[in-house]
Amino acid sequence: MLSRTITSVEEACALIREGRSFAVWGGGSKGGLRAQTEGAVPLDMRRFAGITEYDPGEFTFTAKAGTMLKDIAKVLAEAGQYLPFDPMLTEPVATLGGCIASGFSGPGRFRYGGLRDFIIGIKFIDGRGSLVTGGGKVVKNAAGFDFPKLMVGSCGRLGVITEATFKVFPKPKASLTAMAKLPLLTLANETVRSLSRLPFDLDALELMPPHEVVIRISGEASALPARLEAISKATNIRWRALSAASANEMWESLTQLSWVDGFTSRVRVPLTTQRVVEMDEFLERNEVSRLYSVGANVAWIAWPPSIPVQVLNEQLLRMKLGGLQLDGAPTRLGMNAASKAEGIVKRVLDPENKFGALP
Repeated sequence: MLSRTITSVEEACALIREGRSFAVWGGGSKGGLRAQTEGAVPLDMRRFAGITEYDPGEFTFTAKAGTMLKDIAKVLAEAGQYLPFDPMLTEPVATLGGCIASGFSGPGRFRYGGLRDFIIGIKFIDGRGSLVTGGGKVVKNAAGFDFPKLMVGSCGRLGVITEATFKVFPKPKASLTAMAKLPLLTLANETVRSLSRLPFDLDALELMPPHEVVIRISGEASALPARLEAISKATNIRWRALSAASANEMWESLTQLSWVDGFTSRVRVPLTTQRVVEMDEFLERNEVSRLYSVGANVAWIAWPPSIPVQVLNEQLLRMKLGGLQLDGAPTRLGMNAASKAEGIVKRVLDPENKFGALP
């Protein structure tokens, strides 16, 4: 099916009113993670791009959905600002619309909250071809239905995102990343649980199998070594500080999932620290690479093609967990039955099912 390149809202509205089924495309950095409909016309949003409003003094920006995240990050950095939730899979051509539709947040979510906490305004085209506006362009939005958060993680099922507004934060003057290797995964997991409760204002907290814990702190450069020493005393663990270059390389690998080779399927599974050991025993038996991110509340799994994904699905069902497979045919795994509320919203915004659904 030939794709249609979108360059204006009016063009997209008319196309959707007249057509029967569509699939929204951005930069393709999230694999095939989009709603599926047989015979759907691909809507290429990459030329519908550009930052339309940005006032560093207001700490907000508005951009079209096809704007590349790396371009947004560059503009924000020039003003000493950034999106602290560490957007995932931004390279090389990820778009703002795809970031919202996937709903993924990176390690920075541990301290600052996720994408849902930073989006404050949205415009999208529903299944009737009408432009819908929600939220606003200031942090204190007017009351009403929270369309911005509704579109986070929608995967193109509810409409075509055309524009969004985000709040941003000042970028820290310096940061420090440190690692600690524990003898056992159980001890590493307990360390993560302990650090989650202690008042150290960690920017990020990751658990890297087999049993390494990674932390990141930020602020005045002169104060960071003393803060790391305080963490060492409180945890009774010796932490190894990474060089700036090594730290940047590591965080880049984690946010881009570059540790996952191109032959495996990336799977995201929300869980809690109480479930990490059971999950890890299963993944270790199957020799599966994995990472426990955001204080071990999100598992990123590199599922190999040599093992049917149904094996992972059955394990998630046993553990009463749900997952989302990004690659191949994007699939909900485990306990992921659509809620009644989701079905109601879908019928209201897309009554003719023009945007399809995830399997």
